[in-house]
Amino acid sequence: QLGLRIGDVIEEINGERVLSYDDIYTGVAKAGELPLRLVVVRKGERLVLGEGRDVRPVRDPLRGVPSLGVTIPTGLWLAAVHDYAGMRTEGVPLAGWTLESIDEESLVGGIGQQAELILKRRVGTPVTLGFRRPDGSYFKTTEVYAGSSSPIDLAIGLPVRISDQPKPGTPAGNAGLNVGDLIVAINDVPVTGQAHFVSLVQNAANAADASMRLSVWSPGAEAAREVRITAVLDVDSVMRLQLPIESADSGWLPVLPNALGAQANGLACSGMKPGDTLLDLQLDSVDRAARTVGARVLSGGTPELIALAPPQELPKRALKVLGKLIGHRVDTIVGTSGGDIILRIADLPGQGTDISLSSLPASARDALGALKQGDWIVRPQRLVDGRIGIEVLRGAAAAQVMRVPLHDVGIALRFELDKTPYQLSGWTDAFTLANHQTKKMVVDTLTIIPKFFRPANEGGIDATKSLSGPIGIFGALRAMFDRFGFAAFLQLVALIGLNLFLVNLLPIPVVDGGQLAFLAMEAVMRRPLPDIVKTVATGLGVVLIVSLMLFVLSLDILRLAGWI
Repeated sequence: QLGLRIGDVIEEINGERVLSYDDIYTGVAKAGELPLRLVVVRKGERLVLGEGRDVRPVRDPLRGVPSLGVTIPTGLWLAAVHDYAGMRTEGVPLAGWTLESIDEESLVGGIGQQAELILKRRVGTPVTLGFRRPDGSYFKTTEVYAGSSSPIDLAIGLPVRISDQPKPGTPAGNAGLNVGDLIVAINDVPVTGQAHFVSLVQNAANAADASMRLSVWSPGAEAAREVRITAVLDVDSVMRLQLPIESADSGWLPVLPNALGAQANGLACSGMKPGDTLLDLQLDSVDRAARTVGARVLSGGTPELIALAPPQELPKRALKVLGKLIGHRVDTIVGTSGGDIILRIADLPGQGTDISLSSLPASARDALGALKQGDWIVRPQRLVDGRIGIEVLRGAAAAQVMRVPLHDVGIALRFELDKTPYQLSGWTDAFTLANHQTKKMVVDTLTIIPKFFRPANEGGIDATKSLSGPIGIFGALRAMFDRFGFAAFLQLVALIGLNLFLVNLLPIPVVDGGQLAFLAMEAVMRRPLPDIVKTVATGLGVVLIVSLMLFVLSLDILRLAGWI
């Protein structure tokens, strides 16, 4: 809505200077429900966005805070290089190198997302890449591009599946596509994996009307149907179908497309047939020397979807229980006197594991209690109504264990987060920045604290999602050090110390701020406060501080236990 573009440099939010990505978070959180006004630099030009417009922050459902809807930019440094067998540690290029050009087009001064936009259209084709090694030397090579993550789906040949129900009003929602549908071709070109799907969409979207034909195979259908759909310009200026997808690396597969580059489908080479069910790919069993990966395949049987519960009724602990069931055969179902249901799962007769379903909601327990002996629990599945379900194969034979050949389909490049430091304008700028950041931390903290007591529709912050105790703080410190380095770690330590300083100055009797409040009241009254008043107030302060400590500690424990 503001008109932000990839590569924009944000300098101000509502009149406040932005020096780091954290400043964006706090600036938008402070804005709450207020309209946003941004000053950005785009290709050397200074622009004002949102002036005179009523554009307000959106709500981040995961963090429970107002959000601008942007993500941290990646740099052009390679974080990892993947091939058909996983992360590559030998050959060229390697992690740590910097991408400087694509097909002789310079990327110097750009960001990783811009490089990815160019490369997305080139999946499966040779690309000339220019790299700068850490020692400063230059290296140029021509490689087949295979996406931004491990291309094992491209190396085998797998269609893509719609992973969540498309939202109404989006191209996918308007076209009548549903969660669980398999996309097997675009404009008659078979889809061979996620990166290939994205590439086909990007290239088809370049047509005059940005429309394309999808071949869609719905669960239980006898044949694919044709769907006409038109890509739209998404919020990040990329043409998309606004379709959530995942690789069909498990579940019923009515087709087995060729691997990338028209190479024979790996599963078909191992004996799997269209209409069989892929139970799982055993990614921990990749044999780089033999170029194979383990897989389990089920033949025959009838696939069914069993509805369990809405996602909000399935905490992390319940999801962990479901995760233990996936990929196994039901051996026995045992009901206990306490109303609990114990599911005995096995891959082979006589080799079972008992799993209690007590942590699941009643609806999910009842649904799983209706399973029959011999049912295979294949994979979790979102349903059209938003509930979480599971795909079950009933009446199938024993699982076939096979070695699936992997084709060399090129390399996938993943970029590191941008770590470009702020450039000082002069030696005095360091002192100016230090004073600015200290003052800003104090003001921002004091401004944000009241938002914990406001409802979400008034720009409030959800304390259960944004507060952490000692366990969460330690985890955040470690994550900050691992991802952004020692300087960012020190900045977070400074922020924590500053928060402790501010809490100590709050007018709570048990801390220094409370004692200052007593002295102020005595100065106004010109006589000491009664001891009973001080005692009661101090007791209430202790209760308040201990309650807050128990609250944040309980949040840490509940997160570790998987309940929230």
